[in-house]
Amino acid sequence: MSAIKIICVGRIKEKFYTEAVNEYKKRLGRYAKISISELADEKTPEGASPAEEAGILKKEGSRILSAVEERDYVLALAIRGRSFSSEALAAHLEALRLGGKSS
Repeated sequence: MSAIKIICVGRIKEKFYTEAVNEYKKRLGRYAKISISELADEKTPEGASPAEEAGILKKEGSRILSAVEERDYVLALAIRGRSFSSEALAAHLEALRLGGKSS
């Protein structure tokens, strides 16, 4: 069985998001082992300079990388990233699985 490891920066606090996460875990659980790691986020001071923001992202990035194993295929989800439909993401994950990437 494939494994999907979701690594988040920060905690999900809102009840409706937590419920949505649990629903998707239930749905995906038939196809893959799902794990979610919520990593600590860095506090960004009000009016942080670009250099401070870059330092914060670097620290958070280091935490993320420490949770990734060498054999893992990494797909980063970002607000400014390219959009995938649910179907396109499912097809991408299936192609990875068939290509030998199970984690």
